[in-house]
Amino acid sequence: IREYEWIHAQSKRLKFNALITTYEILLKDKAVLGSINWAFLGVDEAHRLKNDDSLLYKTLIDFKSNHRLLITGTPLQNSLKELWSLLHFIMPEK
Repeated sequence: IREYEWIHAQSKRLKFNALITTYEILLKDKAVLGSINWAFLGVDEAHRLKNDDSLLYKTLIDFKSNHRLLITGTPLQNSLKELWSLLHFIMPEK
């Protein structure tokens, strides 16, 4: 797919406007996906990012993006550390 459907040969621009993938593929392709400056990064099952020591958190926090959105149906469990992890993921520069 990368050879034919990833980048325009002449302009070196991406051929797609959106990419939907699984966490497993994201972790496998973190070098390629992490090198792209994303306009928007939406994360479903964001409760998986409550632990800032997890491999998924450490991978996604390094992704460059203009905007981030976390989607989860799991409530916080009265933990400031979990809240900090999620807020830091949304706004890492602050």
